[in-house]
Amino acid sequence: MILKSNKIHKNSPKRKSGTLVSKVLRSGKPVLTGTFILNVGAFAFLKTVIFIGILLIIYISNSYWVEHKINQKAALEQTLVELRFRQIALRNEVVRLQKFSVLQDRLADKGLKQWLEPPYHIKSTKVKTTPNQNNYGN
Repeated sequence: MILKSNKIHKNSPKRKSGTLVSKVLRSGKPVLTGTFILNVGAFAFLKTVIFIGILLIIYISNSYWVEHKINQKAALEQTLVELRFRQIALRNEVVRLQKFSVLQDRLADKGLKQWLEPPYHIKSTKVKTTPNQNNYGN
């Protein structure tokens, strides 16, 4: 009695399943020749493929839009950092220009000097009037 086994014997000829190119051509032949569309079930499959294609286009355009927004955000953040540094530099410059010694030097060029004597009060000898009186010759 001879037992059949699934093992390939050394003497038995090997079956070639074909190359990858021939498999692709055999499976793609109905699509390339157009006979695939004539099949009744293919029309429903074609609608699904078109729907998936539309979703794929939307997905790709969304990814480009998001990438554009990310680049735009990075550019705005870089601009914000630069503006913060500029604001700090300008604030330091204003503080420096408001110092008394800098103001004194800038005004000395225009002929203004610091007043060395304390200010004095001017007193008025004018008589105060009451609300019922006026100063029109009465």
